[in-house]
Amino acid sequence: MASLLPLYAVAVFCSLGAESLSLSFIPATLLGIALLAPLAAFAKRAPAASISGAIAPAASLAVLVTAFGLMARIAFALAVHPVAVSDMASYDFSARHLLTAHEYICRERAAIMHAFRPPGVAFLLAAVMAVVGQQAWAALLMNCLLYIGTSLLLWKSVEKLPSQAVAFALGMLALWPSDMAVASIPQSETPAVMFSAAFICVLVRVDNLWAKTILLGLITGLSCLFRNSNLLMIGVWWFVLLQTPAPLKKRLAMSILVVISAFAPILPWTVRNARVLGSPVLVATNGGSVFYSSNNSLTGGGWEGISDGSLRAYLPDEVGMDKAGFRLAEAWIKSHPARFVKLSFEKVRLLLGSDDWGPYWALERGRGYTGAGYIADLVAAGIWW
Repeated sequence: MASLLPLYAVAVFCSLGAESLSLSFIPATLLGIALLAPLAAFAKRAPAASISGAIAPAASLAVLVTAFGLMARIAFALAVHPVAVSDMASYDFSARHLLTAHEYICRERAAIMHAFRPPGVAFLLAAVMAVVGQQAWAALLMNCLLYIGTSLLLWKSVEKLPSQAVAFALGMLALWPSDMAVASIPQSETPAVMFSAAFICVLVRVDNLWAKTILLGLITGLSCLFRNSNLLMIGVWWFVLLQTPAPLKKRLAMSILVVISAFAPILPWTVRNARVLGSPVLVATNGGSVFYSSNNSLTGGGWEGISDGSLRAYLPDEVGMDKAGFRLAEAWIKSHPARFVKLSFEKVRLLLGSDDWGPYWALERGRGYTGAGYIADLVAAGIWW
């Protein structure tokens, strides 16, 4: 496993060079080697730490680092005041509509849809607004609470490590430029990070295998209501549990239990979708749109607006639009297999290449600002990444 980590690091640095610096493959590879060489030399000479003899970190350290991160998020929000656009504006609209009309809908450009986006962010924001009112700062409060929860889960996962390790883990979260930038905007990334921390905490802290299986399933199901792409995790846990060193009957029982636990939070929403849309939609109807916009002749591997716009001809039948997106993308893949393979590498590069989504949504899109402050935030995000 340790031998794979340098390869992963090289991939990240190469992607960073290709994405942020527009370098071709060979210069990007050389950049990766140049950045990794001093780190590798330092790691080789650094003395190994003894966890058994290390001083356990005090809870006050976790509180101090978390408080710093909290103040940084609030300060950024007060200084910049990002405006919610695109997905974020849709989440805000859905939350406010939930409170006033007691009905979940999504506003996408001029269209009103009933299940285009996963409902988690809107319901969570609506719950916060139900307490504090429909305030402009409700999203900031929601994300700050999520950040505190993530910090707590992360701390409980690493609290038995040396103080330096705990401070580093919590400090990286506290000083995450992109997460800091979008703290006042309703989005699914911040909840997704908390669910990731919950996964780590369950894997590290829960010893009973049956309880661990149920918790992993429940957390996965809840996370799917925020990001429906997390449905892939159900298959991951199922596969992992089948590989567990246990008797075959126990492995089979756990693999079935994790699937049942995962679908338990999802099925009530699926039933609602069937009632409202007249068709069994598991979580959301945006899968076909996303799939087609990233698999066609115009795309570079990410979202592409022309193909997405062409699917809107199916509205108001959003289920038909969803199915059409998958159908058109599958047909394109079959007729362009080589191009699809090339796009697959591009998608990995886009995923690993940079962490500038926070500055982009908060400053460039949220404020229409691309000046020195925006450049500085991009540099900070690149250094952190």
